Amino acid sequence: MRLLVSGPGRLGRPLLAELYRRGVTGIALCRSGVALLPPGWRSLRADVTRPESLAGACTDCEQVLHLAAVTHSNRPQRYDEVNALGTQHLIAEARRAGVRQFILMSTRAISPQGGGYSRSKIRAEGMVRASGMAWDIVRPSEIYGTGGEGISALIDRCRQGRWVPVVGDGGARLAPIFLDDVVDGIARIVMSPRAGETLQLAGPEEVTYLDLIGRLAAYFRTQPRIVRLPVGLFELASRLLALLPLQKPPLYIDQVDRLLSPKTHDCDAMFQRFGFRARALEAGLDAIYRRPH
Repeated sequence: MRLLVSGPGRLGRPLLAELYRRGVTGIALCRSGVALLPPGWRSLRADVTRPESLAGACTDCEQVLHLAAVTHSNRPQRYDEVNALGTQHLIAEARRAGVRQFILMSTRAISPQGGGYSRSKIRAEGMVRASGMAWDIVRPSEIYGTGGEGISALIDRCRQGRWVPVVGDGGARLAPIFLDDVVDGIARIVMSPRAGETLQLAGPEEVTYLDLIGRLAAYFRTQPRIVRLPVGLFELASRLLALLPLQKPPLYIDQVDRLLSPKTHDCDAMFQRFGFRARALEAGLDAIYRRPH
């Protein structure tokens, strides 16, 4: 099978390696130029916001797996440019090339109350459903094991026993899923596509933010210091930081909305279709911190 993948990154690179093991090869769209890719994959410099750069990218590809997205920005229009219009441009090129299946990586935070990122993904999902192609939409929950930001940063803080910010009452609900399980789940979808399904990739348990901190503290045997921040103060701080010329501010203006937005935890479709269930939190942590080196 030949596949086009947009935006290989912390998720995309291990995913490409797993797809190669399953006999899938193809093209990886890279906005910044040549990327270090696993065997069987060729990089193509392209930008989904520039439709002319996509010309011919999907030639001879059976499927498109659209991972590329802006996940954090203080400019709401940037979400629209990349996540919504970028999806539209890639759909148009895929249709011209006769691609039979379009798979979109979306988000569990798909509520209109989730801020600019969530709303851009709602629009992208609508474009995929209206594309006229066969499609699947994948909604992952909070992925850990990638390093860097988000829940991976929270895990590191708890592991080191550092202070941990908690917004509001700490009741925001999370369903952490290990990177390797996300890779496995997406690979299964690519290998057995089906028209018109929205599939949630999430950990088996949904827990509150405070409960997650407690689980992490117990696992690492640390005592992270919880610092409670009122929602209004957190939002004010994020808006003030947005006024500064920071390339990567510590907070973004839609971060609280996304965290607190309503989310579903329905993983039945992945189980019924593939027998897939993600591993429990502690098992995923074991794979990261107790695997032999």
